[in-house]
Amino acid sequence: MTQQNDGSQSGPLTPPPPPGGPGGPGAGYAPPPWAAAPTEKKRMPTWGKVLLYLAITALIASVFYNIWLGTLLAALTAGPGQEVYAPGDKDHTILVLPIEGNITNDTDAFVRRALRFVREQEPKALILRVDSPGGSPFACDRIANKLDRLRSDLEIPIVASYGGYAASGGYYVSAGADRILAEPNTITGSIGVVTVFLNVKGLLEDRLSIKPHVEVARESPRKLEGTHPFRFDEEDQEAMLDLLDHLHASFVRVVQDGRGEAIDEDDFADATSGAAFTANTAEQLGLIDGIGYLDDAVEAAKELAEIPDEIDPHVVFIRPPRTLLGLLFGANMEQDKPSSFDGEKVREWMLEATGMRFEYRWYPGH
Repeated sequence: MTQQNDGSQSGPLTPPPPPGGPGGPGAGYAPPPWAAAPTEKKRMPTWGKVLLYLAITALIASVFYNIWLGTLLAALTAGPGQEVYAPGDKDHTILVLPIEGNITNDTDAFVRRALRFVREQEPKALILRVDSPGGSPFACDRIANKLDRLRSDLEIPIVASYGGYAASGGYYVSAGADRILAEPNTITGSIGVVTVFLNVKGLLEDRLSIKPHVEVARESPRKLEGTHPFRFDEEDQEAMLDLLDHLHASFVRVVQDGRGEAIDEDDFADATSGAAFTANTAEQLGLIDGIGYLDDAVEAAKELAEIPDEIDPHVVFIRPPRTLLGLLFGANMEQDKPSSFDGEKVREWMLEATGMRFEYRWYPGH
């Protein structure tokens, strides 16, 4: 810095020293912000941002996965659920077992778990709430057998309460009940067996010029009688009818054992002819004991179990356990199984569509 003639000074400006010198009263003085040297803010590199986002995403996914896994394991290890229909005296419990929709092996599996629960609870009575057009003869037979064993072992009454449908297999599983009540608009009966399959012989050979060729062992020349989708002649029809007649005879025996005393001998052939009936007609034939709703079935169960009039029974529905999908969307555990789409699945669908399948089932419109 230099001294000029007019007394001013030239050179770089510097902040004035603190009053009183370095150790004076202004020793704590700080220069103003504009006098501080500017600093450059550090930025996170792009790859760092990517890693941070991935880490956050993985953390969130891990949390949801653990919640899903815990819920799934809890559902798989849980027994059937419960839904209170009418609260009452728990020392006089009546359980309601719903049998709904198409009766399949999954239905049989649910009934098996449900009846294990019934044995543990030892209720005063069991109500079968049936709303089904039927299904697999084999699943229906297994369910009926389980119910017979339960009634024998626990010595409790079983009452059947019919909803919209209790036809064919729906009637089969409940024919052995101690009392059967149907709603006024119930469709029931349809005591018979049917098979539906596609005969694609004409389509393949006549239209597409494709002739399937299937060989069987020499010692089993009748292996394909009545079951092959690529042919159907008189011999096939006779073989199929033999199987159908056998399954129908089994159905008739179940009705005879369960309702033989209620059905007049002159009406028995008509009752088991395969026709579907309204509730009024079914009552006249002796297929059911009366017309009533679920509450009436509860009163009937209370009567058969000899529960005193002044006691209100505790009525509980048995429900299928839920998986995570069931908890989110209301689907049953039996319907929550994962599926895959591959060549084997397509083959299964083709065999299902063209293969013969026997059913205790009512087909409206057929």
